[in-house]
Amino acid sequence: MERFVLDMNTQQTAEVFGQGDAHIAIIEDAFGVEISLNDEGVSCVPQYEDEHSQRRVELAMSVIGRMVELSKQGEVLNRQITAYLCDLAAENGPLSLSAYQAGGVCVTSRGKSIKDSR
Repeated sequence: MERFVLDMNTQQTAEVFGQGDAHIAIIEDAFGVEISLNDEGVSCVPQYEDEHSQRRVELAMSVIGRMVELSKQGEVLNRQITAYLCDLAAENGPLSLSAYQAGGVCVTSRGKSIKDSR
C-alpha cells in the first residue's frame, strides 16, 4: 500500500517537508500515516492497518502532491497552508485540493479560491 511522489527537486522537497519536517508531521497526524524520503522519492504508508488505510494514504499523498504544485507556482508553504489542505482533503476529498490556488486564503463551499487582496 506504499505510495510515492517522485517529481520534486531538492528545494521543493525542503519546502514540502518544512523546517524540522513540520509540514510532514501535520500530514502524518491528520491522516495516520508515516511519510519518509528515500531513493525512490517520498514514501507514504499507514501507521496502522484498518478498512480506511488506503484512503488515508491517498489523501496524504494528494496533499503532498498539491503542495508540490503550489511550491512550483512560487507559493511559500507554511504550517497553516498544510493544515488547511489536510482539512480540505479530509472533508471534501482529494479533488477539492485543486480549488486552492497559490496566494489563496481559503476555498468557498462552491469551490472558488479566495485570495488575499493585500
